[in-house]
Amino acid sequence: MMVQPARKSYYFEKGYSDLYNSIKGAWINNKISITGFWSKLSQKLSDTDTGALEKLFYIVMYVIAILSVIVVGTIVTLFLSLVHILILLCVMVIIYIAFLIMWGVDRLYLIWNKIFSPCTVCTKCSEYLIPTYLCPNCGVEHTRLTPGVYGILKRECQCGTIIPTTFFNGRRDLKAICPACGSPIYGKESKPICVPVIGGSAVGKTMFITAFIRDFAVSVVPASNWEIEHYSKEKQLLLENIVENYSKGNVRKTTDKSAISINFFLKSKDNLWYPEKLFFIYDIAGEVFGGETEDRLQKQYQYCHGIVFLIDPFSCPDILNDYFSKISPADRAQISQTNPNDALDIFIQKLQDIAGLSPSALSKVPIAVVINKTDIGGLQKLFDNTALAEIIARNSKKKLTESDAQDIACREFLRQNGLGNLVQTIEMKFKTNKFFDCSALGHSIGQGPMRPSHVMVPMRWLFSFIDRDIAKGWR
Repeated sequence: MMVQPARKSYYFEKGYSDLYNSIKGAWINNKISITGFWSKLSQKLSDTDTGALEKLFYIVMYVIAILSVIVVGTIVTLFLSLVHILILLCVMVIIYIAFLIMWGVDRLYLIWNKIFSPCTVCTKCSEYLIPTYLCPNCGVEHTRLTPGVYGILKRECQCGTIIPTTFFNGRRDLKAICPACGSPIYGKESKPICVPVIGGSAVGKTMFITAFIRDFAVSVVPASNWEIEHYSKEKQLLLENIVENYSKGNVRKTTDKSAISINFFLKSKDNLWYPEKLFFIYDIAGEVFGGETEDRLQKQYQYCHGIVFLIDPFSCPDILNDYFSKISPADRAQISQTNPNDALDIFIQKLQDIAGLSPSALSKVPIAVVINKTDIGGLQKLFDNTALAEIIARNSKKKLTESDAQDIACREFLRQNGLGNLVQTIEMKFKTNKFFDCSALGHSIGQGPMRPSHVMVPMRWLFSFIDRDIAKGWR
């Protein structure tokens, strides 16, 4: 176990040395007594003024005393040493059992609630069950702040500060940093919910995230009696910027070959669930899926709980040819140049190579495949109520819902336009999958505030598999 900048608990270190020293001291005292009696006897025997009868008396008396110390002293010392050992052993057994129970409760709480501490700054970092905590007084790093040899409920830092070691007595209030890069970690002891939004460049990922975050924060959160809390001013400003961009219909483009994460805490005002959720919505740059070499490891893939895969339908040549004349010049300039099949293949490869997800683990991640930009060129008529009603009527024996009909309409649309392999790959690789259509912007580029449609539908479906608390309370 790594040495910590703290004093070990008495019963894990000093208790043993005290036991050893007390037993050793008892034997030393016996030896001192024997040596003292022998010294006094020698003095009496060497004293010329002492008569022979008197010397015989002292010989008998001191020999008896020495033998008494050897026999009785040894017995008493052994008995008291045994009692000491048994008492300390009983106390230590209780302490060790308490340590194991507290360690187990703490660990079970984290695992049961799916709590871990992801780094929100460096994309090279992974997830950590226990981050590195800092002493509030001297700032020294404690890498294993859990019940253990340094303390069960609390430990004493090398500076003398008492620090909590469990989730229920204040550990989460300490400052924490990433064990790998040293960046601040704000989401310790909360439940992270990580959803990457992926797709080729210019498919509308940033628009989609802007539409979702704004409508979620402004409409869903208040209606569900939840509240959003920001762990930094920077993240608060980012959300405020999203709301402003929504009103202008103009958002930035993610150009860095990395991921920009939008994070916030989500709490229940009714205290219906605890701990709070820590949202991670990743806007992964489309250049990552454009066949170029990625210069940063995307470690956040390792802990994605659900995936949104966006498709620009006009990136398919057949669809673009059919609708080209109906697309405005501004929208034509924003058509993705990335083949959806290539983007999906690259993403799956990264999940397996970088995140180390096995095919079986990958299959358990729910994925929402979203055909974006359906407001352009009259494409929406393929997915409107009339089209869905026809699908429901065509499959009357199956008693389809409108959501089921939308899924069928999207799959048929992709198969009919050269993306059948993509549909097949999704169905093979991901056990839980569903197809949706949406318009993140809601109109052609440059026509004012965003008017998104159907953005919340795929996200709500995803959260029905990701988190039962949110799915149950979502209004």
